Amino acid sequence: GVERRRVRKWHHRGGRIRRAAVHVDGRMHLVLDPIGRVVRLHAKSVRLSQREFEVLHCLTSREGRPVSATVVLGYVWGDNPRRVQSREILDVYIFNLRKKLKKLGLSDAIRTVRSYGYALVPSTSKD
Repeated sequence: GVERRRVRKWHHRGGRIRRAAVHVDGRMHLVLDPIGRVVRLHAKSVRLSQREFEVLHCLTSREGRPVSATVVLGYVWGDNPRRVQSREILDVYIFNLRKKLKKLGLSDAIRTVRSYGYALVPSTSKD
């Protein structure tokens, strides 16, 4: 099966120590740090915006299964109808996330599922 685990870490931030769950995606060996909004793959890491981090977390939590754009929008922006939620905005975040994942050596890791949404799939670039 797919190895998934949560690791508890203590972080010192703003004069207070805070506990955060670090999400580990065992299929792709990605480590997501919610405090620093950093994604790591082996020795490389990139910093993500809050929304990029939430999109990636949503995709990793589905273990490679396709996720509808509606589900991702709800996960990231919530069910608040006053928030701007559109597929075009999500597409921009996916585009930026793809560029950042490529810096980790992952190309085409986020697959578009036509007329549905996205899936995170293991893929290594030769860069």
